[in-house]
Amino acid sequence: MLFVSGAVLTIFCALAVVFAGTGGFVSYRYLLAAGQKQHAELVFYCVLVAVIFLVLLYIIMLVRAKKRTGEFRHLLDMARAGGKIDDERFLKFGSLGQGIKVLFRETEDISSKRAQRIRYLNNAVAALMSVAGEPVLLLDAGGAIIQASPAYLENYTEPGHSAEVYGANIGKVHSEIDFPAQSQKMIKSHTAVNVATDRFSARLFPVFTTNQSPDGYLAVFGKNSFFTIAANKVAEKAAERAAEKDIQQSVTDGTDTGAGHKIFLKLLRTIFVKSENK
Repeated sequence: MLFVSGAVLTIFCALAVVFAGTGGFVSYRYLLAAGQKQHAELVFYCVLVAVIFLVLLYIIMLVRAKKRTGEFRHLLDMARAGGKIDDERFLKFGSLGQGIKVLFRETEDISSKRAQRIRYLNNAVAALMSVAGEPVLLLDAGGAIIQASPAYLENYTEPGHSAEVYGANIGKVHSEIDFPAQSQKMIKSHTAVNVATDRFSARLFPVFTTNQSPDGYLAVFGKNSFFTIAANKVAEKAAERAAEKDIQQSVTDGTDTGAGHKIFLKLLRTIFVKSENK
């Protein structure tokens, strides 16, 4: 029931009936013993009427309370569904209804403004993504792709399959990024991380609101530059020359204890892998 416990109301009415009946019965017996039968019967009928009145009052209060509770629950269901509630519905609850109406109108206004702001931000993000010149992805907290820039769809998806990207997890689309590990780094550092692969480089930015964990991520893709590729080639050549030098030195000195064979096998493996790639 509305702000009234049914058990408390029942106990109160039961105690009132018991006390009234007990007091009337004791008075009736006392007056009857004193020889005042007329007064005893009068007390008996008064007590009987009082008990009947209490029972009827209890039934009326119980029915009205259940009816009000049903109306209030219906009001809450309408509020949850986002429907419009007339002021007349609040008037049924008196001064309490007036307070509820003010609170509901204020909450409704705040919710409307918040919904408008969310729509504005979503439209703004979609507009920015549509004109972004770089391959960019907008991800949710779990790594699912929400928005993709035209540059990303052009360079990283197959023709006619761009729609399949939306909703897919970046960890499945680009497994080399290892998104779970990168997200943990961003959660701990609250900063962006760089990921370099053989095909591309990516920079992941965490998007925070009021929580300690990111509510989303922004991934900006780029191709490996000429200087990066050249630096990798120089490093590979230097490693090969160092390996050859170590082999020659070990053979010349006669101090090869197995390390030279390991380096030689590693060099052969590198050569064969390069020849297969070509």
